Amino acid sequence: MAFSRTLYGAVAFACLASSASILPDFPSPPKDYGVKFRYWFPDASVDIDEVVKDINALDAVGAGGLLFCPYYNYGFRDPSLPPWDEFGFGGSQFKDVFVAAAEAANAAGLTFDFSLGGNQGQGVPAEPLTPGLAMQLVYGEATIQGGELFDGEIPEANTLYNFGLDTPVNDPRFPEHQFFHVVLDETSLTDLTEQVVDGKLTWTAPSGFSNYTLFAVYERYTNQRSVDATELATDIIGNGSWITDHFSASGANLVTEFWEGHVLDVDVKELLKTAGEHTWEDSLEMSSALWWAQGFMDRFEANRGYNPTRYLPLMFHQSNVMRAGYPPYNKTYVLDTMNSGQSKYLQDYRLTLNDGYQEYLETIELWSQSLGLTFNAQVAYNLPLDMRASVPAVGAPETETLAFPEIDHLNQFTGAAHLSGRKIISSEVGASMNGAYSTSAQDLVNLFRMSFAGGVNVMSVHGMPYGGEYMSTWPGYTVLEYGFGDMWGPRIPDWLYIQESMAYTARNQLVLQKGTPKRDIAIYHHDEPWTMALGYESDDLRAVGYTYEYLGSDSLSSEHAVVAEGVLAPVGPSYQALVFNNQQYITPDAALSVLDFAKNGIPIFVLGALPNTTIGSEGQDIVSEAMSSVETYNENVKFVTESELLSDSLLGQGLKPRVGVDSKTSGLYSVWRATDDADFVFFYNEGEEDTFKLKFQASADRIPYRLDAWTGEQLEVVVYDRSEDGLSFSVTLSARQTTIFAFVTNPGAEVPIHVTSHSANIEKVERGPDDGLIAYITENAGTLTLSTGKEVALKGSKCTGASPRISLNSWNLTIESWVPGSDESSSRSVVETIALGPQASLVPWTDIPEVRNVSGVGIYTTAFSLQDGFLENSKRDAVFLHFGPVLNTIRAWVNDKLLPPIDTTNAEVDISEFLSAERNTIRVEVSSSLFNAVKARADWVQSSSGTNSQGNHYCARDYGSSASNSNSYHYSNTNGSYYYSNPNGSTYYNNGQGGSHYTSASGSTNTSGFGGSSGVSGSSEAKK
Repeated sequence: MAFSRTLYGAVAFACLASSASILPDFPSPPKDYGVKFRYWFPDASVDIDEVVKDINALDAVGAGGLLFCPYYNYGFRDPSLPPWDEFGFGGSQFKDVFVAAAEAANAAGLTFDFSLGGNQGQGVPAEPLTPGLAMQLVYGEATIQGGELFDGEIPEANTLYNFGLDTPVNDPRFPEHQFFHVVLDETSLTDLTEQVVDGKLTWTAPSGFSNYTLFAVYERYTNQRSVDATELATDIIGNGSWITDHFSASGANLVTEFWEGHVLDVDVKELLKTAGEHTWEDSLEMSSALWWAQGFMDRFEANRGYNPTRYLPLMFHQSNVMRAGYPPYNKTYVLDTMNSGQSKYLQDYRLTLNDGYQEYLETIELWSQSLGLTFNAQVAYNLPLDMRASVPAVGAPETETLAFPEIDHLNQFTGAAHLSGRKIISSEVGASMNGAYSTSAQDLVNLFRMSFAGGVNVMSVHGMPYGGEYMSTWPGYTVLEYGFGDMWGPRIPDWLYIQESMAYTARNQLVLQKGTPKRDIAIYHHDEPWTMALGYESDDLRAVGYTYEYLGSDSLSSEHAVVAEGVLAPVGPSYQALVFNNQQYITPDAALSVLDFAKNGIPIFVLGALPNTTIGSEGQDIVSEAMSSVETYNENVKFVTESELLSDSLLGQGLKPRVGVDSKTSGLYSVWRATDDADFVFFYNEGEEDTFKLKFQASADRIPYRLDAWTGEQLEVVVYDRSEDGLSFSVTLSARQTTIFAFVTNPGAEVPIHVTSHSANIEKVERGPDDGLIAYITENAGTLTLSTGKEVALKGSKCTGASPRISLNSWNLTIESWVPGSDESSSRSVVETIALGPQASLVPWTDIPEVRNVSGVGIYTTAFSLQDGFLENSKRDAVFLHFGPVLNTIRAWVNDKLLPPIDTTNAEVDISEFLSAERNTIRVEVSSSLFNAVKARADWVQSSSGTNSQGNHYCARDYGSSASNSNSYHYSNTNGSYYYSNPNGSTYYNNGQGGSHYTSASGSTNTSGFGGSSGVSGSSEAKK
């Protein structure tokens, strides 16, 4: 497309702050703002020189740091692997690798985070039966007829429980995994613990019911390893890592004491002061029959006000296992008063569990701070915990795109972090179950954009594997059994072209870490455990521009939730309103806070009814009284009948969004960050291309700039309207496109003359030299209206009227195909050149028979000439090159001159300065993922990244997914026992009971059965 650049000459404009002074670091952000990569290394037998090369490769593409993750085969031990008694987590060899990696990162100026344990970071080596290791409850049961005497040993613990999400126990009593509810009469619950002597009980069941169930509940260690053991290990390093107790300070202390005693000597601590940033722990991938901790009973009784022994059988509920998967036992006990009674006991259990979990998090956070670091943790999710209550307990909470795939899900996480003033909110990005090597750089950046829109401001990419040779075929060491994307690093073609994406992301992160996040609305939401569900399903709020995020009970009762001048958290997110969306439960403290909010004038909008049930068994009278009082504040408490009416209700109360949207679209997201002298607004368009009419509630003395995160440019916006309540202008965004606007104070200067409107044939207007204006016109003439009210007529060049459009239909295509070399055990690819010649049309490589199974780099070349006389006045004529849809990375040259980075969502570049009046050449290079090439060799590619139960290596099958059917959770054997050999050869054996038991009996009235199954399937396709 050709335009005429028409200059409206210099006039007496106010002196502007230069664009460079808006954000001086924006064109070239410091490394601190760069993308991080989780760096997987297999074990401490790795070649340290290769580790250093990997870290330097991160530096070369513009990454900001790494997360040092000792993967250890996802915790699984294979006899063919190097001996872990020598190379295990926490040993001297591990320390050498750790120090070398930290030194390399420090030398490169990269931040260095590190996992607190092997595998996911949830365990450390320890002596068996050490206090601080993970604990659980299990139970045994016996049926007694009413009136019958029981005289004997209490039931033994049933250790055959459902360990993982997809492995229901084959209990012979319940064929085909049938699950049963047994209903208990609440009045019959009896605590018999004091009657048990030396494991024996003499008790006569009352005759009030036909039968009773006698429960013997045992406290024991889970004996789950996060890293498996070397066979017949002779020390704690070779014996692997054991999951630690995450529900008390004792588990945290076990972790910190191990690090202090084995890795962090004085010199290493000094190194971490300059190289380190975060300690780290992954999502909670642990399992038990029922989560427990030493002292849990005492904590429960102290915090909840009663002894829970009678109710322990109820706790073995599906909602209390990892991700609410299968119930721990195929038979679940519930109360006859379930609707009014059982939930409060389960909630009391989870409240107590959460108390202990926060103690664990706070202990590690304080220790991390003592090292000059903060704790970066994927808080709470997977377990029956209150995520929003726990997020503020760590300095740098982390979410994950796998478990939080929608922007609404992310807002459920980031709200508590924003309210509590957390400056850094990171996300593990790209852990998608679509097969290794199938994720493109474009896929990755799309996840970045979505995460930014959800309030996240640090991207931590799912992973870069160790690049050296390690018991694998081409294309090299591949973690997670080829099941997850992706394996970033020099082994994939995308890596050659990822610098532009890294710089784009760093610029966004620089802006999104500025100042304080501002949100329009807080929505109250209670769910524990957290589930992947939308909190607010209507599009009405976003359609007019409102931003919102979610707060829980602990958020509302925190020290940060204060109201001033009708605003909630004025020094933080500054919510203009609090919304209750059909919620039932709230804590007494939160209910009192809401009453205080109502008294102080915060607008409260209620969909359905106010929550009126206490969480747990205490405080119902407080909740009832407080919520009843809230309803009396009619001036600022409004009830809304339908969610679609909420936005109208807010507007009707004079509550305007910070960014108003006139186009009534639901695809636009904004994130507002405020500093003392500037406001920054990030936009992401999740919908189709659209032009959005926006009104910003920015200060009248501020001047708008547009920041281009792809090129680093900071350009004044010169087309807008200004009024007493803000600035208005339109912006066009393609699908998935982002942009940033800055509103900057210009002290002591008049507002510059700008354009308020222009004729439709003017594509855009920019500030020109000497504070003039440059208009891009597609026809011979156009008009501008200035903020002074003056209308200006402009004339284009003699070629503008023709508006020449040159179609570049014939492209010559050469592909550099990445394939294994002659030694298929080598991870290094070799390049084979495939010359395909002229292409009549551009199609994905999978549609070209010769290269259907090819991965690599495509080089496209073409040539064109301009019409005679077009460049006679090069200052007036302009040519834009539009590449059309870009499926992955793109880099382009015109006449052998590299073009600026290209926004892949709107691939249009002004190439005027690169053109010649004669013949012009274009060279375009695009990359693919490595997926096609790996898929074509799925019958032999393999890696020692994991082993199935038969000890075979995992292989890539189908479209790169794992052929394994093994689980991700490991126990030393089915009854929870373990072995450990000490140096003198003696062997310890433990049945895991831990020494404590709680016994109760309950009468059952009836039994009902149910069953079910679920499944997920998918496919993947590689594209050019």
